[in-house]
Amino acid sequence: MPADLLLINAPKDIVFVSTMNMDGETNLKDRELTINTVKYKHLMKFSGTVLCDPPNASLDKWEGKVASTQLGRERPCNIKNLLLRGVTLKNTEFAFGICLYVGKQTKIFMNAKKPPQKLTNLMRLINRMLYSVFILQFWIIILFTTASMFWIKRTRDEASYLELNGNLDAKKFIVQFFTYQVAYSHMIPISLYVMIEIAKLFQAKLINSDVKMFFPEDSQYALSRNSDLIEELGQVEFVFSDKTGTLTQNKMEFKKCQVDNQVFGDPSEEDIANDVG
Repeated sequence: MPADLLLINAPKDIVFVSTMNMDGETNLKDRELTINTVKYKHLMKFSGTVLCDPPNASLDKWEGKVASTQLGRERPCNIKNLLLRGVTLKNTEFAFGICLYVGKQTKIFMNAKKPPQKLTNLMRLINRMLYSVFILQFWIIILFTTASMFWIKRTRDEASYLELNGNLDAKKFIVQFFTYQVAYSHMIPISLYVMIEIAKLFQAKLINSDVKMFFPEDSQYALSRNSDLIEELGQVEFVFSDKTGTLTQNKMEFKKCQVDNQVFGDPSEEDIANDVG
């Protein structure tokens, strides 16, 4: 669906849609027709008015009504009659709908959030230190620039060889400011970020070649796809998972069984020998 549509009619009484792009669920959801008494072949002559809720981010609740002289009475509609932007029709080739919300007014757009920026504790600490260095550098430059302006005003007549003549205006202040900016630019530890990134890349190479994380069934080593959060690996305390299949293997392996006093599998283990005996 390119926009939020009110499902009016379709060749089938119940329309099934896939919402995998919105909530990740693979099961299909049913949607009901708002006007099922009018054949979809005669919809070109249909006219009416739709009254509904203003654009909002709620995916579970929506109410409206369709008023038309051809219907005789108002038809209420709810979230079951709404086709949201991003869903896909499954059991019908086409459907007729009324466009209600487009662009930034669609529900999927209102629920879209900017992904949080992932920073490690080390990078947050370095950023705070860098901000403090910037503030310190700024105040040092302001102090030295102001002192320089007073010194030029006092000694420009005596030290003519320094060519300090001219008006002490804002242009002179700006020139002195950037002069001290260049002089004290070494206070910013730019090389620190470079060395940290090099260390992270080296740690990623060590992870990729770790023999203790080698998987013999597929003959594959561990693969570090992102080196930004490597230093946080040693601080992991909890791992949350919504599905057991995420951290386990759904495998059914035959161990052993006994049929008519005959053991299939490995009969060398002690428990099997005791049972047969």
